[in-house]
Amino acid sequence: MAKNVGKRLQVTNPGLGEDPAGVKLNQMRIAFTVQEFCLAIGLGKTTVNALIRDGSLRSFRVRGRRLIPATEYVDFPNRMSGE
Repeated sequence: MAKNVGKRLQVTNPGLGEDPAGVKLNQMRIAFTVQEFCLAIGLGKTTVNALIRDGSLRSFRVRGRRLIPATEYVDFPNRMSGE
């Protein structure tokens, strides 16, 4: 779950969501926003956007919003270490 904290975005638990009553849901995220992915993987937004442009990082758009599949959190570093 992502929360805006001042000017920083804080990813508290990217794998689990919470319902309005505060009960944790046992479901995995299927995608991250670019900002959430940057925080999770430790790269800057400019770098992530460049990787998306050159095809090194998979992404898709939903109603104009750029999303990165959650599988890229594991697959991307594995692909990069294999080069």
